[in-house]
Amino acid sequence: MVQVRERVRTLEKTMTPDSNFPGLSHNKHEPVPVALRSRLHRGRLFHALVALGLAVLSAQQVAITYLLFRRPSMACPAGIPVMEVKTERVDSGLNPDGSTYMWVFATGRTGTQHLSRVFAGNEEVAYITHQTETEIEPTKHVVDRMYRRLRSARDVQVWVKEDRIPYIRGRLVGSVHKYLYTGHLPCAFELCPTFIDTLPRNSVKILRVRRDRIQTALSLMALGPESQDPWVGVGPTLPLRWFPSPKLWFVRLRPTDQTWASLNRFQKYLWYVDDLECRWQALKRSHHGEFQYLEVQVESLIQFNGAEEYHRIAQFFNLSLDLSAITERHNTIQHKQKVKDNQPEAQLRDWDLQYRRVIGSCEITEGETISWI
Repeated sequence: MVQVRERVRTLEKTMTPDSNFPGLSHNKHEPVPVALRSRLHRGRLFHALVALGLAVLSAQQVAITYLLFRRPSMACPAGIPVMEVKTERVDSGLNPDGSTYMWVFATGRTGTQHLSRVFAGNEEVAYITHQTETEIEPTKHVVDRMYRRLRSARDVQVWVKEDRIPYIRGRLVGSVHKYLYTGHLPCAFELCPTFIDTLPRNSVKILRVRRDRIQTALSLMALGPESQDPWVGVGPTLPLRWFPSPKLWFVRLRPTDQTWASLNRFQKYLWYVDDLECRWQALKRSHHGEFQYLEVQVESLIQFNGAEEYHRIAQFFNLSLDLSAITERHNTIQHKQKVKDNQPEAQLRDWDLQYRRVIGSCEITEGETISWI
């Protein structure tokens, strides 16, 4: 052991700070033996080769990482106009199966069934329905059994995650990788925020469809007698219309009881139209950049250049368009053999003005409200 210590001290004395070779003098003027010079050159060559090898490996790793994780080009093919859609860039890694889930955000009586007919020819790549909730139960029973029984955001989350999403994904088989529900129910009853939160980021697309407020209210009123309005508080709920009432937890435009009692039937349907707009504005702010959306006006579809608007929608959905169907009218009040209220337009506008003065405001984010006055 003593001899080993002596040998270590001898080596420490003869080693230079920058040399790995024992016995090599640190005095640059002292001649270095040929054998040691040879060993030094070989050592330096060995270290240089190792450094070169490590540099090559690092460069390969950088190149591989770039190829694996670079985002695909978002450029459109030549000749195809770029459509302005409110969205952030989609990272394909966040939606590995590439499926797209699409809904319409509307009140009803806004051409939603018409849209399902216009895009019906895409069955090879898309499951498209107007309002089918399940194959084993009529939609009106699902509305009465589930939609009207959702008392909180927690109820919605449980139903969406445990029932709705498994059902929807069960429709996407084989080459079918798009789901399009054109009816108003899911978004009108506040399911769409949970769909956005639960499904892969940017896999959700929502088409916001608006129609003239007065015409929408008149059309909604014509669906049935006042005894079937959704805010009627007596009798069975099954026959009631499939719209929210002002007492539901997700409503944002909340009139006082006194104000609500002062509204006539037409004004109450104006409230439904406006509350849906409040919730749409809130959704855009609360989930900014988390889903893609397009906003259209129904009246623009029936203009002389209406085909351009249809093509915008088709490009947004990435679906083919049945041009022969866009001239058809589907599910109209006349087809339903209903009659709209024939009040003079001046009277309707006067009622609308009275309503705007008393309905109040809605909060769309903390500290941000919108109102008519």
